[in-house]
Amino acid sequence: MNVLRLPRPELPEIDFEKEMVVAIFMGERSSGGYGIEIINIIKTEKQIVIKVEEEEPPPESLRTMVFTQPYHIVVIKRYSLPVVFQHP
Repeated sequence: MNVLRLPRPELPEIDFEKEMVVAIFMGERSSGGYGIEIINIIKTEKQIVIKVEEEEPPPESLRTMVFTQPYHIVVIKRYSLPVVFQHP
Protein backbone atom coordinates (compact mmCIF):
# COMPACT_ATOMS: atom_id res chain seq x y z
CA MET A 1 0.00 0.00 0.00
CA ASN A 2 1.40 3.38 -0.97
CA VAL A 3 0.63 6.29 1.30
CA LEU A 4 1.01 9.74 -0.19
CA ARG A 5 2.19 12.32 2.31
CA LEU A 6 1.80 15.97 1.42
CA PRO A 7 3.80 18.02 1.84
CA ARG A 8 6.55 15.49 1.21
CA PRO A 9 8.91 15.36 4.22
CA GLU A 10 12.53 16.39 3.76
CA LEU A 11 14.91 13.50 3.25
CA PRO A 12 17.48 13.19 6.02
CA GLU A 13 21.08 13.80 5.04
CA ILE A 14 23.03 10.58 5.52
CA ASP A 15 26.75 10.31 4.87
CA PHE A 16 27.05 6.63 3.94
CA GLU A 17 30.84 6.89 4.24
CA LYS A 18 30.42 7.54 7.99
CA GLU A 19 26.89 6.34 8.80
CA MET A 20 24.61 3.39 8.15
CA VAL A 21 20.87 2.85 8.37
CA VAL A 22 19.38 0.17 10.63
CA ALA A 23 15.76 -0.76 9.98
CA ILE A 24 13.41 -3.28 11.57
CA PHE A 25 9.97 -4.21 10.26
CA MET A 26 7.23 -6.19 11.98
CA GLY A 27 5.31 -7.05 8.82
CA GLU A 28 1.64 -6.47 8.20
CA ARG A 29 -0.74 -6.72 11.16
CA SER A 30 -4.53 -6.84 10.99
CA SER A 31 -5.14 -4.05 13.52
CA GLY A 32 -3.56 -1.20 15.44
CA GLY A 33 -1.83 -1.61 18.78
CA TYR A 34 1.33 -3.29 17.47
CA GLY A 35 4.74 -1.72 17.63
CA ILE A 36 8.43 -2.46 17.19
CA GLU A 37 11.37 -0.45 18.49
CA ILE A 38 15.14 -0.51 18.58
CA ILE A 39 15.79 -0.12 22.31
CA ASN A 40 19.58 -0.46 22.45
CA ILE A 41 22.61 -0.69 20.19
CA ILE A 42 25.75 -2.31 21.57
CA LYS A 43 29.12 -2.46 19.84
CA THR A 44 31.30 -5.40 20.85
CA GLU A 45 34.67 -6.40 19.46
CA LYS A 46 33.04 -8.82 17.00
CA GLN A 47 29.61 -7.40 16.16
CA ILE A 48 26.96 -4.71 16.49
CA VAL A 49 24.04 -5.98 18.59
CA ILE A 50 20.67 -4.35 17.90
CA LYS A 51 18.21 -5.04 20.73
CA VAL A 52 14.61 -5.00 19.56
CA GLU A 53 11.36 -4.89 21.50
CA GLU A 54 7.99 -5.84 20.01
CA GLU A 55 4.62 -4.78 21.39
CA GLU A 56 1.27 -6.48 20.84
CA PRO A 57 -2.12 -5.25 22.00
CA PRO A 58 -3.69 -7.05 24.97
CA PRO A 59 -6.11 -9.79 23.77
CA GLU A 60 -9.34 -8.05 24.85
CA SER A 61 -8.27 -4.46 24.11
CA LEU A 62 -10.04 -2.01 21.85
CA ARG A 63 -7.96 -1.19 18.79
CA THR A 64 -8.28 0.34 15.38
CA MET A 65 -9.42 -2.14 12.74
CA VAL A 66 -6.99 -1.18 10.03
CA PHE A 67 -3.96 -2.93 8.61
CA THR A 68 -0.71 -1.61 10.06
CA GLN A 69 2.96 -2.21 9.28
CA PRO A 70 5.06 -1.22 12.31
CA TYR A 71 8.70 -0.27 11.71
CA HIS A 72 11.60 1.64 13.26
CA ILE A 73 14.53 3.14 11.34
CA VAL A 74 17.64 4.74 12.85
CA VAL A 75 20.94 6.10 11.57
CA ILE A 76 24.09 5.00 13.42
CA LYS A 77 27.84 5.35 13.03
CA ARG A 78 29.18 3.11 10.26
CA TYR A 79 31.02 -0.05 11.32
CA SER A 80 32.47 -2.88 9.27
CA LEU A 81 31.27 -5.41 11.86
CA PRO A 82 28.36 -7.82 11.32
CA VAL A 83 24.98 -6.69 12.66
CA VAL A 84 22.99 -9.07 14.88
CA PHE A 85 19.39 -8.48 15.95
CA GLN A 86 18.22 -9.71 19.38
CA HIS A 87 14.68 -9.81 20.71
CA PRO A 88 13.24 -11.76 23.60
